[in-house]
Amino acid sequence: MPTDKNNVEALMQACQRGVAGKGPAIEAANNLLAQCYGTLGGLLKVIDGLRTENNRLIEDRDGMLEAGAHLL
Repeated sequence: MPTDKNNVEALMQACQRGVAGKGPAIEAANNLLAQCYGTLGGLLKVIDGLRTENNRLIEDRDGMLEAGAHLL
């Protein structure tokens, strides 16, 4: 599973385009791709939120260390 933001966005775009063809099988495949696109978008938001929180925690830790705190 790609975790790089650009790779995920490229996969989302490819899923959104779907596939060419006819019949119910193609329609079902396109519906599945649309669901994948939405799911990947949601996961990307979660990843961005976790990265933001991680950076905040690192800054908090560094600030405490600079202030002389002793961390386990």
